[in-house]
Amino acid sequence: MKRLNLVYIMIVAVMTLVIAPAYAEPQLDEKEGPKPGFREERKAEMDKIMDEIGLTPEQKTQIETFHKEQRAKDAELRTKMQEKREALREELTKTDSDTVKIEQLKTDMTAIYEEKMQARIDGVLKIKETLTPEQYEKLNQKMKEKHEAWKEKKGTWGEKIKEHRKMRKP
Repeated sequence: MKRLNLVYIMIVAVMTLVIAPAYAEPQLDEKEGPKPGFREERKAEMDKIMDEIGLTPEQKTQIETFHKEQRAKDAELRTKMQEKREALREELTKTDSDTVKIEQLKTDMTAIYEEKMQARIDGVLKIKETLTPEQYEKLNQKMKEKHEAWKEKKGTWGEKIKEHRKMRKP
């Protein structure tokens, strides 16, 4: 029974590692990093939102400092996760995979994910502390609008899968 569970875990892990990146649409060029102008465009959007919700210069400084810290921590966690994914991928492709090592990698990846989630929660709470209730409400509204616009632009996963399948048909 344990062996069967391990086989299922390995199948799910391999499928996740192989399929998920195929559907990802990162804002990166293959070798050059972020697309030209991406960071500037993102900063301009954030500045516009900050102005629209009426931040004071002190609040802007606090949020910008916090975002820099968040980006650094996120980059560190992303690197750790990539290293663990690669190690898991290598271990799963071996003919004699070490199940103890696979379990340890899974545990490590779960811990990194939990750390990322905690950082996100801490970030929301930090923003809440910095903003007034009215500003926070305006920010939430702006973010909802931005998300809806993004969904309209990108479409849903179901639509993307249907389009992909149509392109694959001979």
